[in-house]
Amino acid sequence: MQDSAVMKEIWEGRVPVSFSVNPREIACIELPKRFFLFAPRVSYFPLAAEKIYKHFASYVDDDRFNEIWLEYNGIPLPWQYPIGLLHDIYADDAVHPWNITVRVKDFPQEELLSCKSLNIVEAHFNHMLKQAGVVKHQGHIIEKMQKHEIKQLWNSFVNSRFDQFWAVNLKLMENSQLHPIKALPVRLYKNDHKFVQRLCPVTVSTEPVRPSTVLDLIHITNFVPENEIEKTKFICHGVVVPHDTQLIWLYINLSYPDNFLHIVVRSK
Repeated sequence: MQDSAVMKEIWEGRVPVSFSVNPREIACIELPKRFFLFAPRVSYFPLAAEKIYKHFASYVDDDRFNEIWLEYNGIPLPWQYPIGLLHDIYADDAVHPWNITVRVKDFPQEELLSCKSLNIVEAHFNHMLKQAGVVKHQGHIIEKMQKHEIKQLWNSFVNSRFDQFWAVNLKLMENSQLHPIKALPVRLYKNDHKFVQRLCPVTVSTEPVRPSTVLDLIHITNFVPENEIEKTKFICHGVVVPHDTQLIWLYINLSYPDNFLHIVVRSK
């Protein structure tokens, strides 16, 4: 069921991003050069904040650089979503790099969560892991993990250590007779950052019993009207996923490090 080549390719996926500052928020006449980054799809933008800061710091008043935020085409980007997911939701696949604006003023408190330290990102990451663990195994596995194992997940994720991460994450992906995966942690998104999350069964109770597919997930959630399904594409990590793809395979191989499978629904 696990395809190590696919898992490694997902881990190493990158999005070319071009950062520029809002010209009304800089402290000098000369516009700074853009900052380019091959951003890891599975990562979060706050983990790149220090690099962004170093590039633009001399152009912005220090007292305004206490909390940067990002926007694309005037849309604030929620930092708690993985970069690849944000790209799948908002970006035009035909346009590279992805042009993002760095903002240092007028933080949109009603639209974005505050994130002034990486501790907040780590707390969010751990919360997602625990939530996914409850969905999969009713929390039996993750609740028995030691603190240093949870810390290893975070540290290896931040430092892009694939083998170290999966040395622990394999436990969370257990699907054995003793600890079967009871349901799949899946979120569906459209062209905004709102999502639908449902308990998705691993199998469909038909005769004979068969693995659930992406199409079954759409029917369970009623996320797409029946007459629009054939006009719709399902995207995960920038890849269009066939409707008949087994969800358990998709989950084990294409889930994000937060242990959720994030699927974006877009018109063809």
